[in-house]
Amino acid sequence: MAYARIAYSIFEAFSISPFPLQVMLALAVVFLFIGLRWFVSYEDVVEGVQEKMGWMLMAAPLVLLIAIRGA
Repeated sequence: MAYARIAYSIFEAFSISPFPLQVMLALAVVFLFIGLRWFVSYEDVVEGVQEKMGWMLMAAPLVLLIAIRGA
């Protein structure tokens, strides 16, 4: 019994076929870690800016009162 040799094209390797479940799971874990790392670093920056803006917002009324009293 002879087996027929099937000729595959390079384009068939990149055809639209679903990824295996293990590959999708590994990609999901990698993107989860990257997203979590980005969120934590972004959160620290935002908190620092909010603290500085908080001081400026509390100081603004005092500056306005001093400016009005002085005028």
